[in-house]
Amino acid sequence: MFSKLTNVANFDALLGEIRAFVNGAGGWTIHQDLITPDEGTAAGGRQLVVSKGDVLAGMRSTTTGNGANRFYLFDGIPPWSSSNLDSMPGNSGIRYSDAVITSTTQPAARHLQQFAGPFPTVHLFTDNPSTYVHVVVEITSGVYKHLLFGPLQKYGVWVGGGYYACTSWSTNVNFIDSPSSTTHHVPFDNVGLGEENWTVHYVNGSDNWITPTENVLNGVQRRMGRGSFRGGFGQSFANIPETSFSGFVGLAPVHVQAVRQSDTPDTTRLVGKVPDFRAVNIQNLFPGNSYFIGADEWVVFPLVAKNGAVDQFNSGTAGCAYLKRS
Repeated sequence: MFSKLTNVANFDALLGEIRAFVNGAGGWTIHQDLITPDEGTAAGGRQLVVSKGDVLAGMRSTTTGNGANRFYLFDGIPPWSSSNLDSMPGNSGIRYSDAVITSTTQPAARHLQQFAGPFPTVHLFTDNPSTYVHVVVEITSGVYKHLLFGPLQKYGVWVGGGYYACTSWSTNVNFIDSPSSTTHHVPFDNVGLGEENWTVHYVNGSDNWITPTENVLNGVQRRMGRGSFRGGFGQSFANIPETSFSGFVGLAPVHVQAVRQSDTPDTTRLVGKVPDFRAVNIQNLFPGNSYFIGADEWVVFPLVAKNGAVDQFNSGTAGCAYLKRS
C-alpha cells in the first residue's frame, strides 16, 4: 500500500494522514485516536498510539507556542496500557517532560525537528498485509525527513523486533552541509550516535533495547547497537555507483547489529534488516521518482537533500529507497 500526498499543511495534518493510512492499511490497533495531549498541553497538537505484533508506536504533533511545529515518535513494548504517551509501556528510556515539549530548545530525543509547513509532498509506504509504516516528508522543496516504525526481518530467533527511527539533521552552519558529520542522526546510523536516532526492541539478559549508545536511561538498560546506513559494516556497501555497463544502481539492505561490550574485543551480531528499505546512491536518480529493478518499483529520496548548497541541507548523493507495494 502506498500513498502520495501534496501540500500537507503541517505536522498536525501529517499525524491525521498517518492515522488514515494506518486505518486504511488494516490490522493495526488504534489505542489513542488523535486525542488531546496528556502532557505538554501548552504546545497543542494531538497524539496517536498504534500497535501490531511487537510494535507499539506513539506519535505526537505540536501546534502552538514555543514548542510548536514538531513531530515526536515514541517507542514501547506491547501491550498498550492506560499510561500517558510519555510513559509508553516498556519504552527504551527516551523521555519528554512538559518543559521540553513546550520549550524552544531542540530536545535530545526522537523527533522531526521544528518545521512549520506546508510540506510539498509526503509519501507513505507499507506492506500487504501491513506490518510497518514508513513516512517520507518533504519539509521544503528538495529537503526530506524520514520516519519509520515496524518489525525487523530477523536473523535467527530472538525476542523483540520492533524498530523506531527518525531523521534529525544538524542545522548548525558548521555541519548542515557536511554529509558525514557525526552531529547528524539518521535512521539506523553508525556515525551519529545520539538518542534521537533509532531504537530496536531486543531482549537479551537485562537488556530490552538496542540503541546507538549503551547505557541506563531513565532506569532502562540498553545494549549498544549499530546500523549499517553510514559507516561500520555498511561502509563497504555505501554509495554504490551506477555501473557503466548496464546503468544498474545497486540497493544495499539496511542491517541492525547488537554489540556485546563485555567481550574483549567487542563483538557484534547481525540481528536483522529493515524491510523494504535500502540505501542507494542517487547521483543519477531524481528525488521522489521511481527506480525499477525487474518488477519491483522503488521510490528514491535523498537522506536529507541531494548535493545541497554551501550552508544548506546537504547529504551528498546518499539516498534511501522504499519498495512501493500495491
